[in-house]
Order: sequence, then structure tokens, then C-alpha cells
Amino acid sequence: MATSEKEVRVFERNLRKLQNKLNAYYSRIQTIYDSMTKLETSVQIDTFMSNASTVDIIRSDFVRILDERNDLIILNSDTMEPGYESLSAFEELYACIKFKVSKMSEPLHSSSSDVLTKATKT
Repeated sequence: MATSEKEVRVFERNLRKLQNKLNAYYSRIQTIYDSMTKLETSVQIDTFMSNASTVDIIRSDFVRILDERNDLIILNSDTMEPGYESLSAFEELYACIKFKVSKMSEPLHSSSSDVLTKATKT
């Protein structure tokens, strides 16, 4: 347990650092998710697909940092509880993005304009 004043400050600083990283990863996945509603041009589609190609890395990093945060809490705090509540919300966004990408990546039988149609309907 963090007992000295200095240990408490170090713990709090490390906890804030990990929480800020989690917030950044969550914000990134939220931005990608939000962009799914704006797939009206080929540029928007290309940007979405490019950004969506990073979601597996973002997810892996989010889970790793969340585990680090919880380990830090377990080792240094009697008053805080580790938690995975944010993982549920993150997974929801992640799954929706993966589903959208899979739908948009299905083979097309007609022209390239079908990509735009498919993006706006799924």
C-alpha cells in the first residue's frame, strides 16, 4: 500500500497518466464510431476505412492500459476498487465499427458507386 506522502503522490500521478491514456483511446474509438454516420462521399468512406483499420490496435492497447490501471489500484489503494465498466462501452463501439467495416467490405457485384450506397445504408 502507498503509505508515505510521496508514494501517494506517485500513485496518484501514475493513476492519472493511465486514466488519461484510457480517455484518449476511448475518444479515438468514439470518433471513428461517430464518423460512421457521415459516409456520404468517397473521401469520407476512405477516411473511415483507414481509421477503422486501427481499431484492433486501439482495443488491444485500451485493454492493456485498463489492466495496468487496475493492477496499480490493487497494489496501492485500500479505498479504490478496480473496474472494467468502461470496457463494456468500449466493446460496444468496437463491435459496431467492426460490423460496419465487414458490411462495407462485402464483395460488390456492380459498379464502384455501390460502395457509397452500401456505406449509407448499413
